[in-house]
Amino acid sequence: MRQRVFHGDRLYSHTELTIAEIEGEHPMAKMIPSRILDENVSTAEAKVFNLFKSDPKTKGWTVLHSLGLARREAGPYGEIDFVVIIPGEGIICLEVKGGRLTCKDGIWRSKDRHDKVFVLKKSPFIQSRDS
Repeated sequence: MRQRVFHGDRLYSHTELTIAEIEGEHPMAKMIPSRILDENVSTAEAKVFNLFKSDPKTKGWTVLHSLGLARREAGPYGEIDFVVIIPGEGIICLEVKGGRLTCKDGIWRSKDRHDKVFVLKKSPFIQSRDS
């Protein structure tokens, strides 16, 4: 599987450079898994992953990426983009959305960088809660 890593405005694949070569420093948060395993992960999600992994302010944190959850009554298993465990502070569950989000008359929409608009099946808040 290919890993995507952001550095500045450039997206690298693991075949070009290692993370250590790109970042030039050791990761701060403990990332589980330590690298992105799904080559189809969104650009926004890959960017957030690498921010957690390289930001010195995340030292001591544990970040679980793409955490699959047990089957629910209302449907198939859930998935949370990031579960962030901050010792002494708490736990944060993040659902990452790229592009621009809007909500009008209770309908959530996302606009990508090419100005294509997508209607979301659920609000990001309900999606995160239900996972």
